[in-house]
Formats: sequence, C-alpha cells, structure tokens
Amino acid sequence: MEFPQSHRGASQRIALFTRRDPFERFVSCLVYLPRDRLTTELRVRLQDIMARAYGGKIAAFHTQVTDASLARLHIVIETMPGAIPEVDQADLESELVEAGRSWTDHQQEALVEAYGEERGLVRFRRYAAAFPLGYRERFSAEAAVFDIDRAEEALTQGRLAVNLYRPIESPANELRLKLYAA
Repeated sequence: MEFPQSHRGASQRIALFTRRDPFERFVSCLVYLPRDRLTTELRVRLQDIMARAYGGKIAAFHTQVTDASLARLHIVIETMPGAIPEVDQADLESELVEAGRSWTDHQQEALVEAYGEERGLVRFRRYAAAFPLGYRERFSAEAAVFDIDRAEEALTQGRLAVNLYRPIESPANELRLKLYAA
C-alpha cells in the first residue's frame, strides 16, 4: 500500500483507509499509527469511534506490529445493508488522530500556545517527564502550564508558592491546595 506523502517515514500521524463491502455487510478499515502509541486502550477507543461512525459493531480486529515505525490495525465493522451512513473520511481520520494524541502531546501544544514556540519547547523539554501518571489522570495539560509557572516561580525566587483553588465541578464548600517548593 502506498502512503500519501504526509504519511511516509516515521510520521507520528494516524492514517485511515477504508473499503465498503459492495453488499454493505461490512466496512474494512486499515488504521496506520505509530507503533509506540498502540495500546489496548487506544485500540478500543479507535474501534469505538469507527463503529459509531459506520453505525455498526466490531466483527473482528487484527493488529500487526513489526520493526517498522508504523503499526497496522485492521478493523472489520459489521453493518446493516442499506443503513451505512455517509462518512466524511477526513473528519473521521481527524477524530482518530485526536483520539491518538497523548497527554504529553497536549502538554507540548499548551506550552507552545502559552509561551510561543521557542520558549514553549524549552519548557516542554524541561517538564515533559515531570508529571506522574496520577497527575495526568486528574489534571489537564492546560492546568500543567499553570503549575509549571508556579514551579518556576518557586525555583527562581527560592521560596514556597501556593495555589488555593476551587475546581468548577466542586461544591462551594470544597477547596483544593497545591504547594510548590524549590
């Protein structure tokens, strides 16, 4: 299979190729993605997106991971003849790409947006591995930008920095506290 120019090499982009059965019994989908991103959680997420898009259910899936930079996920979606919705391939591929983005990808984007490319990438390299899984599960990458600012403040001023806040979803009588120490 020949990739479009943007998908060649060690691209970090997800690519989607689909084929509808002429009798509309199934849609066969090939998803190429960076092999280091392929996890069971991501595979299930991609399958759910595809099944919803084509109004069907997953009949089968097969993964192929080799020494190549891209892994291949083959998903077969069982559909009802005459009931397959029209799917905009570009929109669907964009949804898959977004589903495949990691917290770290969002962190890099948020830092570049907050500080510009040069300063944002410097801070990203400095803090890319600074946030443990527990933090990533509870806080957004945008919240990490704020926390990086407070950490930098604590480091440069050599003193404790504090953030007392109430999350939007919390009751009025609940506050949270973050401490940043040099």
